[in-house]
Amino acid sequence: MSALSLAEVARRKAQVAEMFTGMKAKAFSKTEDISATELKSMLAKPENKVVLVDVRTPVEQDVSIIPTAIRKEVFEATKDKYKDHTIVAYCTIGYRSGVYVQKLQDCEGAGGLKALNLRGSILDWSLQGYPLVDEETGQETKRVHVYGETWNLVGDGYQAEWHKKPLAVVVVWDFLKGLLSRLWSQYLEPRWLISLFRGTSQRG
Repeated sequence: MSALSLAEVARRKAQVAEMFTGMKAKAFSKTEDISATELKSMLAKPENKVVLVDVRTPVEQDVSIIPTAIRKEVFEATKDKYKDHTIVAYCTIGYRSGVYVQKLQDCEGAGGLKALNLRGSILDWSLQGYPLVDEETGQETKRVHVYGETWNLVGDGYQAEWHKKPLAVVVVWDFLKGLLSRLWSQYLEPRWLISLFRGTSQRG
């Protein structure tokens, strides 16, 4: 992992900013966003109630997350307790989190949750040299999942990783696993237990 020159870091920052601006104009133009430096300052002040929501896939989250972030599924299950917080969503560069913030704004309406999109997301966070952690151990790490080779624009000293399988396959597989898990817990498992109980009662 060779060191990046200042010029290369500046080039990557500019490329990330340009890509994000284009995505925002096409898919989530009405959302508010926040820069990595602004977010870092907010998090440094305990009086600021901020919750970071990682909207990436579990495969990406298992590599590293921004400190204190929670997974989207956890946030969705406990959303009511964050009514007085500022929600900041992030992904690789800000596309998926921008779409998610747009969805939150559309669903909640005026007076609902205050949601912001992290501009440049985890890429810009790394380009600023800010820390990432392994969610399981809590230890700082320099590994960053960048979703695909196109987004290999991490900061100096960070190690980029991405899907070896086609991206569509990974995303669809993650979706199907979550769907099957919900179906099992909500429908299949209770029915199986009821059938087993009834069968046992009839035999007894």
